[in-house]
Formats: sequence, structure tokens, C-alpha cells
Amino acid sequence: MTALKWSRYLQRWADYVIRCQVEYPGPITTYTNFGKISNGGNIYNIVYNWGNEGYNVNKKLETGCRTPADRERCNHNVIVRNEFLREYACAARNCQSGIRQLTCIYR
Repeated sequence: MTALKWSRYLQRWADYVIRCQVEYPGPITTYTNFGKISNGGNIYNIVYNWGNEGYNVNKKLETGCRTPADRERCNHNVIVRNEFLREYACAARNCQSGIRQLTCIYR
């Protein structure tokens, strides 16, 4: 797999779309992963646990994922492992509910 590179362009999108109650995706041509953890929890754990989803895109997810124009079913792991993606950015936000929201956008 080619290593993903951080994108300032996607970082602006991630900062713009991240919300506590709604999972807004990035631009229509991008992939998006969402995650939640209790405030103070380690974001690393969210991303690490995405690997446990394997390649089963029919499994019900606790938080969502999006593909460009919602054309395909997905899970978080399938998006992260997509061999055609080259750039990504993430944003995290502490919510009043005691939950930390994560949004990662890939292209």
C-alpha cells in the first residue's frame, strides 16, 4: 500500500464539516470515516479498531462511513485500506454529551 499523505485542503474540509450530532461527509468526490469515543479517550484507539471490521461491508456500524456520491457500501477499514487513496485529513471535536467526534476525509 502507498502511504497516505496529510492534505491541508482536506484538513479545511474536516474542520468545516465536523459536528457532534450529524455525520456530514466531505466533498462529494471523497471518502469519509466517522468515529466516536468518550472525551479524554485516545483517538488512536478509534482508528486502530477500524481494522477489526475486516472487509465485511454489510456489518452494522456504530458510526458511519461514506463513499463518493454514496455509490458503494463501506466500512471504516475498507476505506482506510483503499489502494487508490493518496491523501487524508482528520478533525476531532469534544461534544457536550461527553463524547469526542472524529471525522476523517480521504481522496
